[in-house]
Amino acid sequence: MAKGKRKIYLWIIIVLGLLCLLFVIGVFVLTMPSPTLDKRIAEFEAKRKIPDSENAAIIYDKLFKDANFTAIFVDSNFIKMSDSIEYSKPWMSKDYPETAEWIKNQQKFINELLKASKFEKCYFPIPTNTEEDSSHFDKLRMLRNIAQLMVYTANNDIGEGRINDAIEKYRFTIILAEHIYQQPLFIDYMFGWVVELSAVDCLNELILKTEISEEQLKAIESIPIQIEDTWQQHSQQKSEGERLWADKVNNKHIISFDYISAIFTRQHTLKDSLKDRYKSYLRLLAKKRANRILIGLRKYKNQNGQWPDNLEQIKSLVEPIVLIDPQNSGSFVYKKTDDGFTLYSKGPNNIDEGGKSDEPADDYMIWPKM
Repeated sequence: MAKGKRKIYLWIIIVLGLLCLLFVIGVFVLTMPSPTLDKRIAEFEAKRKIPDSENAAIIYDKLFKDANFTAIFVDSNFIKMSDSIEYSKPWMSKDYPETAEWIKNQQKFINELLKASKFEKCYFPIPTNTEEDSSHFDKLRMLRNIAQLMVYTANNDIGEGRINDAIEKYRFTIILAEHIYQQPLFIDYMFGWVVELSAVDCLNELILKTEISEEQLKAIESIPIQIEDTWQQHSQQKSEGERLWADKVNNKHIISFDYISAIFTRQHTLKDSLKDRYKSYLRLLAKKRANRILIGLRKYKNQNGQWPDNLEQIKSLVEPIVLIDPQNSGSFVYKKTDDGFTLYSKGPNNIDEGGKSDEPADDYMIWPKM
């Protein structure tokens, strides 16, 4: 072999060797336990933590430790209620007497839960091991069950004419969703989304299908539904929380192909999932802004005896931002009908497709609820 070729091969071997060495070092650095991880978690939690006197989680945790309270959600009456009564519709005690009596027996716990709606903030620690991870998920399921109990109870209040009591429980459910949103992971957002969506749907039914006073309408309007786009702030916190949670819960002492693959794909996957989550966030935000539009429409009808001809006529009755569809920065579509009106979003494509949502159409019907 010529001397020149031997040198070339030698340099190739050296370069490949160095690249392999760098790869091994990189894998070792990436997979070794980080001495600063606990410090990063402590700093993250320090920014989130709040005094017990301001923390709704203290109330929730106290109830979670009460076996009589947790037994509610495995009780046959709770399961029967979920199976037999439509979730967003008012119902009367005479139609479901056993369920109504069972709910009455839970009033002590319901009153305790309502205290949590007096708190703006809620803090549960970020899970840092598999046991805490499981416990965190159990808490989320329990909070979702609490929302379900409150909504069914509120719907019974409406059926029996106790409108003020119903509004108080819907208010609690909206605030409960906000409490869940404040937690550090994206799974928290998904649970909060389900809770808030159900409460907003029920409020819309109450606004448009029940005879309510101006005072009660004001009480609904005072419920702190978030109508600003705060996704950037919350997604940054959850992205950071998600990274810390993954780094802590995953065993970084073990070098595995799956873990190394996760290191290189995590950012790409998170970026894609953020896009999908932002789309669902904007859809819910559209419904929340539309809730304020419905309040304006109801006010107009109360004052004028009929629904307005267009949304221009309620401009003075709502905040300007609620008339902007967050999915497309355009306007919502409002059309009077013989028996009322339709209200819908034109969806991300900002094209009016008559309220249709089947692909390729992407309109989002607000009212009447489909």
